[in-house]
Amino acid sequence: MIVAVGQRSVLQLCLWTRVLAVLFAFGAYQGVTAEVGRACERQRLTITCDEGETILVLEANYGRTSSSVCTQGPRITDIDCFAESTMPTMSQACTGRRSCTVRASNSVFGDPCVGTYKYLEVVYSCLGMTTEQMTTAKKDLQDFCEEETIETETGRVVFPRTDGGSFAYSEENCTSSSGFEKPLASRFCRLTTGRGAEWDPPVFLACDVSLRNLSQTPVMSPEVALAVATELQVITTETETLSSDDVTVVSVIIEELANASPTEEIGDSLLTTIDNLMHVDAAALMQSQQGRKGPTRVVQALETFADTVALTTETYTSMRPSVVLQAADISLEELDKGQGFAFSLSGNDSSSLTEGSVSSFTAEDGGGNPQTADISITLPTNLSNILQINDSAAVRVSYTLYNDSSLFVQPSQGAVGTRIIGGRIAGQQIKNLSQPVVLTFAPLGDFSPEEIKEVRCVYWDFEADAGQGAWSNEGCLNTTEENGRFTCNFNHLTNFAVIFVSISVSNPISSSGKKHHS
Repeated sequence: MIVAVGQRSVLQLCLWTRVLAVLFAFGAYQGVTAEVGRACERQRLTITCDEGETILVLEANYGRTSSSVCTQGPRITDIDCFAESTMPTMSQACTGRRSCTVRASNSVFGDPCVGTYKYLEVVYSCLGMTTEQMTTAKKDLQDFCEEETIETETGRVVFPRTDGGSFAYSEENCTSSSGFEKPLASRFCRLTTGRGAEWDPPVFLACDVSLRNLSQTPVMSPEVALAVATELQVITTETETLSSDDVTVVSVIIEELANASPTEEIGDSLLTTIDNLMHVDAAALMQSQQGRKGPTRVVQALETFADTVALTTETYTSMRPSVVLQAADISLEELDKGQGFAFSLSGNDSSSLTEGSVSSFTAEDGGGNPQTADISITLPTNLSNILQINDSAAVRVSYTLYNDSSLFVQPSQGAVGTRIIGGRIAGQQIKNLSQPVVLTFAPLGDFSPEEIKEVRCVYWDFEADAGQGAWSNEGCLNTTEENGRFTCNFNHLTNFAVIFVSISVSNPISSSGKKHHS
């Protein structure tokens, strides 16, 4: 398929033609009426259909097309204001769901008319589909993006077929004397609810940019931030060339992006860059940590991003082979049910996180089944009372998952024997809990229980060793084992893992099952 740059609306029309054909085929479009939902700037719009119905977004705009709607702000006579991102954003957030909530804000849609008081307006229908119809319709939707050619002023750029949730790079490369075949452009294949996979708009790259150039680029707008984030993820794919100084520079840029422009699109690039860093030579990571704490800065920047990312839906999840992030805005009522997060492998031989699945659950509802997951974390029930949170607004809960301990550098401790999982509640310091945070771990190494002398449930203490960071078991209340799963209870919330110490010479067993000798 060939399209020209700027013809996003044509692609959107083609997409809806395909989706509507599926809906008509299954009789879901009988007696459908259109509804209109609106929310003034900085307010939230909630769309809810009846039980057994799902949302279909027909038209949407964030901006202003009328002077008689949301009149309590400045410059309401500017009625020619349209945000092109509204339709794809709302479609991703709402179509195929029974209910969705989206904030009408510049951080979600951009600012199409600076200084004008805007509002979000959505035209939608509620479609009555049986579970069987919905399941069959979803099967018709692709989980990958087809190969696509973009026409530009300088020629064609081809993006190959790409699995959903992954970045694609153009088949055309820059001409470079360095030997690094840098692509001309990058593009994300986004998985959406109810519509399958869709291409994001392409980001065209600068052929001669370097890490030094990026570190000197002020992130003054979302467009610049996205360009910098995309350049960074591409440069860091050359992991074998990255020095300890490069790791430190990358960590500083990640910090700036996380603080300046926390959007989901930026998050997709940041997760890819962090995934790249986890494959950098261990010596370079260690030297960066001992110098300016590059790895620690990366971990903390990801936590900052999780606290502040502007969500287009209630939950944002981004998975890479070595790192996963999930952030969600939930009510205090939901928080008090005992929020949980779990990861399970699919059963094949791959250890990549993208080959598994993540799930959210609540302890009160009995969901999640942590004892069968490869790793999980469950927060205490009634947490708002324990923390004395009285604000009625939603709270931000986030989880991070690392496939190994590459970014948690402590030479004297050796490698941990499990993945690393962490949890946060934005704006809250979670410690000295009266009810524990419960974690379950499946060992990554292939070894028998008879080999283990000691099981250490640990958390990463950022302040230990003069700020270098270290694993500590302070606050660990108890440890148990059942069916090869180890359960740890802690009285605080941070990043957790398990270290297994073997009987022979009391050395830690690594994630490969091998014993580490200091």
